[in-house]
Amino acid sequence: MRKLTAAVLIELLLIVSILASCGAAPRARKIGPADYTVGKPQVTYVSESEAAVVFERDDKKIEGKIVFPEGEGPYPAVVMVTGLYALYPEYERKARGFTEQGYAAVLFNFVSNADANSDKVVKDQDVTGLLRSQVMDLAAVLDSLSEVEKLDTARVFLWGHSYGGLVSAYVACRRQDDIRGMMLAEPSLDKAAMPLVPGDESTTVDIYKDLEQCRINTVIFVGTESGAGEDPHAYEAEAAAMPGGKVIRIEGADHLFAGEYGDKIVEESLKFIRSRE
Repeated sequence: MRKLTAAVLIELLLIVSILASCGAAPRARKIGPADYTVGKPQVTYVSESEAAVVFERDDKKIEGKIVFPEGEGPYPAVVMVTGLYALYPEYERKARGFTEQGYAAVLFNFVSNADANSDKVVKDQDVTGLLRSQVMDLAAVLDSLSEVEKLDTARVFLWGHSYGGLVSAYVACRRQDDIRGMMLAEPSLDKAAMPLVPGDESTTVDIYKDLEQCRINTVIFVGTESGAGEDPHAYEAEAAAMPGGKVIRIEGADHLFAGEYGDKIVEESLKFIRSRE
């Protein structure tokens, strides 16, 4: 039997997703002031340890991948939230670091990130409305995890990088019963002073106030060779505002936490996760 290429597989998944959506009514959901609908995800097991997945939010298709450890499951899940304009393949090495230690890793492309990487005009334009779009995408992914076999949805952790750290924090503070713990790698919390709904100042995000009211234990990572890491007290105020919040500095890492520094951040993340189980 001819092996399917990744491109062909994604096309087939999208077709199946569209057909399936015709027979299943989307569920109405809400995150903050944003209303959206979520459909049933389409999951195709490529192997025993990997599944291609298409999540559905409103009329959008959110492409992703789930990497599983060896065995039967169900497994605790680490949902990995990418940085601004990044795509999930950039995080696969980190994801496999989690699966090697018994945790499923859920990866996905924000709709806006996928658009930006296929259309330079999208990437160059103002990010107004971006936060709302990504918040709904992440919320829809979390809504869909119960539909995926082999995942233990009582043990879900969020891992968010850069702008994805801001998105993770916003969503987690509003879905506190669904998240066991949160790991933020140099989150872009300084970009939070914007309305979630463009033009509606009543929806302005105050992420610092959110964190003060968030009971989810959280660790914030900072690289000593990044712009943020130049400040020896970076993120200490944000961590101090949260119950159980703490900052871990990764020596030698820049903002991307690539290569060996990615391995180190996964190692520290696993220590944190195990302290929460």
